[in-house]
Amino acid sequence: WLFYDSDLAGNSDIYRMRLPNGQPERLTSERSVEFFPDPSPDGRLVAFQSWRTGSRDIFVLPLDGGPVEQVTRTPDQEHLVAWSPDGQTLAFTAQSQPTGLFLAHRNRDGSWQTRKRLDEGSWAAWSSDGRYLSYATNLLGGGLRVVAVDSGTARTVYDETAPGAP
Repeated sequence: WLFYDSDLAGNSDIYRMRLPNGQPERLTSERSVEFFPDPSPDGRLVAFQSWRTGSRDIFVLPLDGGPVEQVTRTPDQEHLVAWSPDGQTLAFTAQSQPTGLFLAHRNRDGSWQTRKRLDEGSWAAWSSDGRYLSYATNLLGGGLRVVAVDSGTARTVYDETAPGAP
């Protein structure tokens, strides 16, 4: 599957298309804009950002037709969501105060645990074992860091502001 956002219907919604020759399937149809879909590792859910509550929040849509779940409920403008390899945690960026890279974990009862701030950063990508996140130190540049999810200890892999950096 290819998941994407498009404004084919007037405002941005979430779509998917079976590869290589499938037809686009519209997954959301809210009047608000929805962006940056990320399918869960098991393919049963898709996380995305939406303005449907008046603030940009993270939502999860079950692809079996169940109700949409709201993961975040803050004025912090959360976006750029990424699923952990086990499908139990979402990494995302918040632009308001405090800014940075956050985690939301799914509890056994299916509810979402209060978010945990890891570091200043955005565009998170999980390691294949789910123990680390790599991320940009600035939304539009900066450097690259890796953080241990369990300890929150980060290390800089690349700093474009360092003397001699290419």
